[in-house]
Amino acid sequence: MDEVDFFNNALDALPEHICIINNIGDIVFVNQAWVDFELNNSSTQSTDWHKINYFDICKNSISEDNDDISLILSGIEAVASQNSPSFSFEYPCHSPDNHRWFSLNCTPFKSNQKTYTLLQHVNITQKKQADINSNIDALTGVANRRAFDEFFQKEWLRCARSLSPISLIIIDIDDFKAFNDTYGHVKGDWCLKTICNELKQLVNRPSDLFCRYGGEEFIYVLGNTSSKQAQEICTKIHQVLKELNIKRDAIKDSIRVTVSAGLACVHPSNFNNKIDLLEYADKYLYTAKSQGKNTTRCHYCESEICSPKNCSY
Repeated sequence: MDEVDFFNNALDALPEHICIINNIGDIVFVNQAWVDFELNNSSTQSTDWHKINYFDICKNSISEDNDDISLILSGIEAVASQNSPSFSFEYPCHSPDNHRWFSLNCTPFKSNQKTYTLLQHVNITQKKQADINSNIDALTGVANRRAFDEFFQKEWLRCARSLSPISLIIIDIDDFKAFNDTYGHVKGDWCLKTICNELKQLVNRPSDLFCRYGGEEFIYVLGNTSSKQAQEICTKIHQVLKELNIKRDAIKDSIRVTVSAGLACVHPSNFNNKIDLLEYADKYLYTAKSQGKNTTRCHYCESEICSPKNCSY
């Protein structure tokens, strides 16, 4: 066995998906794990990888709602052009039947005076599932405060890069303490779970998150979402609560459970930060609570100058 066959066999023995590209992105080698993954997840019989440019694969996969591919492409190109010593990135790669996550690690090396980049895709699904479980609220089954902090940071940076607006909606169940005191905590927990189950279905893009912020307070993070688009979601929120029609006849001044909401929208820039956005949404939530409840008040920033706006539903 010559040296080339020896190292090819060694790479084929690895469970990780290995691909080697040259400095312009042309694929020069893939291992058996890479081939097997493609055969199990593609409608095509087999791909002749040596005729494919990896950069072209990335470019053809870029979508407006998810810029992970753009980040991956720029990271790999930086390593391949020797402008960066390495690159790593975690990303989802879901199938119709399974949720999966991978970690991409890029490492340059030289052979016969030529520079190549080794791409290693490692399945990290078990680790990611454990992380997800730690980000889930035990009572309601939606994302928790920890998940919010992580997602908000990532989405803020993504919208800053793409010059897109980002919106937050903070929701508080009106007079929930009175509901708990009157009907008991078991009915109160049921109320929280019922509301969450409906409200989480109002968003489903990769740039969106619905989570329990604390107690009876919930929050939406809406990346690449204008104030007008976020207001439409607020309208749906109030409609959902009306249709749920959770009775609270024994409590004065209301026959059903309602919510108040504070909405804020900004374009991330050097003139603001994500804490400002959170404070705006929180401020207008309490404006809604103080102005009669069962309503939404919003704050939006179309440029560097912030403008308030009242929105009743």
